[in-house]
Amino acid sequence: MSTRPMFSKVSLAAFVLTLVLAANLGSKADDLLPQLRKNYEDCVYRAVRSQAEKLRSTGGTSEAIELAFEACQSEEREIVEHLNAIGMAPATVDKALRAFKLRLQKTVR
Repeated sequence: MSTRPMFSKVSLAAFVLTLVLAANLGSKADDLLPQLRKNYEDCVYRAVRSQAEKLRSTGGTSEAIELAFEACQSEEREIVEHLNAIGMAPATVDKALRAFKLRLQKTVR
């Protein structure tokens, strides 16, 4: 039995999605997308910390994460608008966001 960690299905999906996104994006997108993603991550982390303090007594980590996603809808919308503007298919955008949110959920917990 190997002691090396194996990629989880989510990690592998996120990696493949990153490769697909990188292949589909132009240099302009490459400049802006990392900043939009960082803005969204920062917003989610701040919102989770804020909500977690309020919900600590009820143990509502899942609730804090969901409230954080709601609080950061404008940052999410900027990512969606940018990806749509560069011609990414809506289904691909949705898959990318779901994978990204799942990764954020795992890092927050």
